[in-house]
Amino acid sequence: GQRQTYRVAGMALAAEYVYAVAPGGLVPDDERFGILWVQRDALEAALDLDGAFNDLVVKLQPGVDAAPVIAALDNLLEKSGGTGAYDRDSQISHLILSGELDQLAATARVVPPIFLAVAAFMLNMVVARVVDLERRQIGLLKAFGYRNRDVLAHYMKLVMAVTVIGAALGCVAGLWLGHGLTRLYTDFFSFPFLLYRPTLSSLVLSVTLCLAASAAATVVVARRAATLPPAVAMAPRVPPRYGRTVIERLRLLRFVDEPTRIVVRNLIRRPWRSALTCLAMAMSVALLTGTLFMVDAVDEMLDVAFNRIQHQDVTVRLADPRDMRALRSLADMPGVLAAEPVRDVAVTVSAGPRSKRVGLTGLPPDARLTQPVDANQRPLVAPERGIILSTWLAQTLGVTVGDVVSVRVHEGRQRRVDVHVAQVSEGYIGSGATMSLAAVNTLMDEGPVLTTAQLRVDMAELDRFFAAAKDAPMISGVALKSAALQKIDETAGENLLRMTLFLTGFGGLIALGVANNNVRISLSEGAQAFASLRVLGFTTAEVASVLVGEIVVLALAAVPIGVGLGTGLARLNKAGMDTEMFRLPFVIEHSTYGFSAAVMLAAVLVACIGAWRRVGRLDLTTALKARD
Repeated sequence: GQRQTYRVAGMALAAEYVYAVAPGGLVPDDERFGILWVQRDALEAALDLDGAFNDLVVKLQPGVDAAPVIAALDNLLEKSGGTGAYDRDSQISHLILSGELDQLAATARVVPPIFLAVAAFMLNMVVARVVDLERRQIGLLKAFGYRNRDVLAHYMKLVMAVTVIGAALGCVAGLWLGHGLTRLYTDFFSFPFLLYRPTLSSLVLSVTLCLAASAAATVVVARRAATLPPAVAMAPRVPPRYGRTVIERLRLLRFVDEPTRIVVRNLIRRPWRSALTCLAMAMSVALLTGTLFMVDAVDEMLDVAFNRIQHQDVTVRLADPRDMRALRSLADMPGVLAAEPVRDVAVTVSAGPRSKRVGLTGLPPDARLTQPVDANQRPLVAPERGIILSTWLAQTLGVTVGDVVSVRVHEGRQRRVDVHVAQVSEGYIGSGATMSLAAVNTLMDEGPVLTTAQLRVDMAELDRFFAAAKDAPMISGVALKSAALQKIDETAGENLLRMTLFLTGFGGLIALGVANNNVRISLSEGAQAFASLRVLGFTTAEVASVLVGEIVVLALAAVPIGVGLGTGLARLNKAGMDTEMFRLPFVIEHSTYGFSAAVMLAAVLVACIGAWRRVGRLDLTTALKARD
């Protein structure tokens, strides 16, 4: 409650504020919250507290268990007003940063296998086509005495050479992307410095995985080429046996034109290629759906937190617990339309051997500005008896509605009481507990007091309200909900946009590569048949529709498969990204499914346009003279 003037001597950082967020905030906001350091004697003089301290930092020797030290500190400082010691794992910056690292680890476990699987499939198709085109050369080599392992080694070395070049380019791109990600984290967290130093082991592991995926995709095809007898390899390939398919026996194609029948027959007569091509394109949809769901999840999380739970405009934090006269003073400030009291206190909630230090919030029974909600987003009322636990806290303690938990207060007389779990709330942010305001005050052995006030304020009077708040000695902090949402939009919106663009590009490249590869192989294998159709009188559009029709049918079939796989991938990502501070709701909007499918279909359309042009440029004479 005193005003002092200081000269700025410098700027500094501290480990506990690498994520400098105001109490109750979500993202750092340097315009409205900061940390100031002064010498102890200056602050002692300002507060008229000689030799006092209210915070103690302890460094332990390596390998020492923190639990006994915490218990000893609590016993030592209990009579001196200690509010309870806690490990670094419960410190806000550590929670946020470790949670972010856990999310990166979850992404690293899920996304790379998808890319490797699709790349291996595409490589398998390419090598299979190369082997088919070089059957005659393989036969000649084996006739001249080359052994099976020589032929096998030839194709393996060819693929490994291409893979090494691709891996080298990938390493360069990865280093560039890693450097960009490091700069992003430097902006988001207040690190004094963050150097991007990729280790040799990570590069070696990446290249090894690429080589292993390439070898697995090639060895079967290369072994089949190596075991071809010379006479069989040099002879024309045995034409496939064509006959009436099941669909034709059922006369299901009698109402469609001939090009459509050819498309259906080709798909049925090559089931494995068709299935794998469809699956590869489905993985493009799955990758986009399974990662872009985070945009929907973050929107839902913020909507629940700021629109369904919090209905206030301004949150005011008091320097010390005050009686209800402080609430009336706040209600009389300029522009205040409504005011509700809140009592916050640090507690440890225990159930058997499990315990967790959290914040306990006391709400009046008729609270309207802060309303916890259940899993179905229905408002909950703070019970006169009992406690409301967050979903994360209930799961951590292994309790459910009706169970009894022990609540130990870390302030005042530090009482311990047993209460039953009345409800479980779901807010997706934080991991606290809620009781009625009267119950918290009784637990603290206090009268009607508050530590925080939730206010509805006339936005036209906001400047006058802030001017009055700055002169109020009892107010230690003011948080504006609209400003918090704006800062979240600026921070999270930029990061989500980068992620969306990055994943859209990769997902589109996967679909384009699969579709283009399939079209090229089909055109190479069926060039003579397509030329024959042209000679028989089919137009270029009809012939092209045969080539394009196959990939279009597979792409359309890949959409529902990709949606299903993407939903499962989203669940997997959600499980890996949930932390104590933030839990993503499982929400996937229809627009996300539509966008993922649209990206894949757009990439397929580009491949189809290229196929159409290739059919138009087909040299009929050369194609018809091709060796059978």
